[in-house]
Amino acid sequence: MLERNQTIKDLFKPNSQTELAMYLKILQNIDTDDLIDFKIYVLNNKNQYETFDVALVRLAKEFEARKLLRALQKGEFRFTDKYQMLAFLKANFKDKDIASGVGMYRDMVIIALNKDNRFVNRYTLKELTSDEEGDFLEALFNEQYKIGVVRHLSTKEIRELEARQEEARQRLRLEVEQKKLEDQKLKTQKCDEVLDRFLKRLEAKVVIKKV
Repeated sequence: MLERNQTIKDLFKPNSQTELAMYLKILQNIDTDDLIDFKIYVLNNKNQYETFDVALVRLAKEFEARKLLRALQKGEFRFTDKYQMLAFLKANFKDKDIASGVGMYRDMVIIALNKDNRFVNRYTLKELTSDEEGDFLEALFNEQYKIGVVRHLSTKEIRELEARQEEARQRLRLEVEQKKLEDQKLKTQKCDEVLDRFLKRLEAKVVIKKV
C-alpha cells in the first residue's frame, strides 16, 4: 500500500494529504501496475476537461472501461448476466457504436446507443423495437467478445456483401425448390407404383372370374 501511495504521489503530485486522499479514492479501481499507463492516458486527454480533478475522475472511469473492454474482446472476462452487461453499455456507449454483425444482424449492420440511450440500427437509421432489442441483447450476451468491435464497411463493400448474401439466398431457394420437386417426383412415383399394383390385382381378379 505504501508503495502504491508513493507511486501516486510521484505521478500525480498532490499538493496536500487531502488531495492525496482524494486521488487514492479516484484511482482505487486502477491496478498499481497500470498507473503509469493511466498517467499517459491522462496527459493525452486532460485538455478536453475544465479542471485536472474533473479530468482525473472522468478519465479513470474511461480507463477502467477500456481495460474491461479489452478483457471482453480477448475472452478473459464475461458479464454474469444481461443486466450487468446492459449497465456497462449504457454507462460507456451513449451516442456510440456498440458492435456489428451480432446475432441475426449481418456484418454491415452496426447497432449503437443514441444520445437518449436507445438502441438504434445504423443501417436502417431506426430505433430497435422492444423485441429486436431483446434479441440483440440475448445475442450480444452470448457473443460478448464483439462488444466494441465495429466493422465500418464502404459502400462498395456493402454492395458486394449484399450481392453475396442475395446469391446465397437464391441458391438456398433453388435448393428448396429442387427438394420440393424431388419430393413431388418421389410421391408421384409411389402413387404410380401403388396404382400399378392395384391395376395388376384387379386384372388378376378379372382373369380368375373369366376362368
